[in-house]
Parts: sequence; structure tokens; C-alpha cells
Amino acid sequence: WMELFSIKIRCTFQLVSTIKFIQEANSDNARKELFKDMNSGRIRFLFGSTQKLGTGVNAQERAVAIHHLDIP
Repeated sequence: WMELFSIKIRCTFQLVSTIKFIQEANSDNARKELFKDMNSGRIRFLFGSTQKLGTGVNAQERAVAIHHLDIP
């Protein structure tokens, strides 16, 4: 069971490392790097507001779905 637990931990870490928030990019260079990683597949999920991820974001090369959520 220890081996299964170890595999589960590694898989969970690999999944978590593919999730990023646009707020983590504090500069234009960091944003460009984030978008490059998104287009290459190193980042699978990118979360952010409409203001930060709206117009001008070129990170859709591998996009399968884009969800826009608004709180009423």
C-alpha cells in the first residue's frame, strides 16, 4: 500500500504543478513565460479574472475550453 500511496502523491503533485493563477505573474516577462508554458502544455489550467486574462492573451494554442463565470 505504501507504493500505491507514493504513486498517488506523485500524480497529485504533477497535477497541482500544472495549475497556475495569472496573479502569480508580477511582470510582463513573467506573463509571457506563463503564456509560453500554457501553449507548450506545461501548464494545463490557468485561472484569472476577465481583466487579467481578457483581450490580448495569446495562450490558446492547446485550449480545449474556456469558461467565464460571473457572480450574480
